[in-house]
Amino acid sequence: MESSAFRGLYIKEWKMMKGFYIGQFVFASIIVIVADAFSDASIFDSLIGLLTFGFIILPGVVLYSLNTEANQLEIFLHNPQSIHKILFVKFLNGMFFALSFLLLLAVVAVNFEMIWGASIQSGLDSFSFLLFLIINMVVVSVYPTVILVFLWTLHQICRTYIHGLSIVAVVLLLIIGVQLMSVFRSTTFYEVLTWGVISIPNDQSGDYLSISFGPGQFSGGVDATIFFGSYVFYGLLVLLLYGVSAYLLDRKVEV
Repeated sequence: MESSAFRGLYIKEWKMMKGFYIGQFVFASIIVIVADAFSDASIFDSLIGLLTFGFIILPGVVLYSLNTEANQLEIFLHNPQSIHKILFVKFLNGMFFALSFLLLLAVVAVNFEMIWGASIQSGLDSFSFLLFLIINMVVVSVYPTVILVFLWTLHQICRTYIHGLSIVAVVLLLIIGVQLMSVFRSTTFYEVLTWGVISIPNDQSGDYLSISFGPGQFSGGVDATIFFGSYVFYGLLVLLLYGVSAYLLDRKVEV
């Protein structure tokens, strides 16, 4: 019974979001075609560049899904399934799409690399590094996704009382939160959190992407690095924000 209910939720989510997914593939194809036609960048470079969208795919998918649910909020809030199961399906569906989208980009990019003369071993090394990068990007993107779920929930509560001004209040809260986190990241205590450093040797990392984010960094000329301490910190923050969001959705949001 539980499995059939979960499967029903997942199928409903997939049908609701498939137009969005198709749009993302069309958008990516247009970007590659335009970049190839109007810039000196190769198709390989354009495909690798698209990997930078990995951080915003999951937040975009979940936010789009929640906004779609807002059009029929009463049905969403009175679903017989638990709010945890509903949110889990949205996160799972978004992560599956993000991984599929990014892995497809990586496979196509590496194939182009080998067509243009790279050895099979070099191609496999490149794909292994990109796979490591993609998995980390999707995992890290859970953090901004939970923040958006939290802010979306506050918006649903606030608009009952202050109507259109709720979006202004939520944006102000986001700005204040970002500023406070920026101050916190500059403290000595936050530096202590970067324990458990793991370096992934890769001489070609600079040929791909230069990225720096909370739990890790991938930049040209150095190894890829992740910090276990930061993962633990952001993981606890994710659990806190998720717990508050689920509680508010279940108990405080009204139609």
